Amino acid sequence: MRDYTNIAVFARNWPDYLEEAVALTGRSRDTRRTYQSKQRWVSAAAALSTVGPRVIYFAEIEGDSEITHIAELVEVLVDPTPRSRATRRLLADRGLTKGEPLWGKTLYAIRSCWPLDKPFSMSKLRLASDGQRLSRDYRYSYALVKETSPAA
Repeated sequence: MRDYTNIAVFARNWPDYLEEAVALTGRSRDTRRTYQSKQRWVSAAAALSTVGPRVIYFAEIEGDSEITHIAELVEVLVDPTPRSRATRRLLADRGLTKGEPLWGKTLYAIRSCWPLDKPFSMSKLRLASDGQRLSRDYRYSYALVKETSPAA
């Protein structure tokens, strides 16, 4: 079994969605927000099922190559189907994306999202697979990275 201790997730999301998640956190740290991804987050799902919720670092889609927000990744569902109870439960936790149909290969839920006072470069994150720095040009859906302190 792979060791997922001190593993976090990197992803990109739209600034409006991140700000909505921040506003929800201000009202209740336990309020969840669900998003979709075109990619299958198999490794992230395995990490959650093995060691529980993980830190997720967000860079803004079409933004600079900086980590601007941190949240807690609390659930990942790979290959959701419209009739699945888990899918329906996760889709109920959408906000600005509520009108979208199910299109993703992964649904993921976050909570406790907050903006960083001092965003930091994506290249400070190290890939969990080989310890190499995450490229500032990384554009894929997500990556497993080593957990780090924003001030580190």
